[in-house]
Amino acid sequence: MSRRTPRIGMGTASLVVIFAVLSLTVFSLLTLMTARNDRALAQRTADSVQSYYAADTQAAHIRKAVEQAARAGALPSEIDGVALEAAGGEVRYACPMGEGMALRVTLALSPDGATTVRAWQAAADEAWQADTTIQVWDGEGE
Repeated sequence: MSRRTPRIGMGTASLVVIFAVLSLTVFSLLTLMTARNDRALAQRTADSVQSYYAADTQAAHIRKAVEQAARAGALPSEIDGVALEAAGGEVRYACPMGEGMALRVTLALSPDGATTVRAWQAAADEAWQADTTIQVWDGEGE
């Protein structure tokens, strides 16, 4: 009796190769989509950081101008197109950052014209509106 060794037929090998190619194609598409999304997120983050530091630079220039104006004895109502609110020994202003954000600054004025930072923070420039348009399944039938 001769024993036959089991062989893998051509059909089985072709199916394995087709499955491997399809799997690699799916994984490569998923990798491409992930890379595109990561790039878009990195770009949005870079834009946000750039706009924050532009507003930070503008706020620092305004602070210096407020100190000079306070030493001169006349505080203007606007510097570089940014409105100043002066009340109770404090000066408040907001430098726009774009996309509904602003860098809000509160400075305390001393009698000699020096300033102390009380607040220097990025905040929403617009009121938040809840989105209630999403249809949620309540567990009941359709």
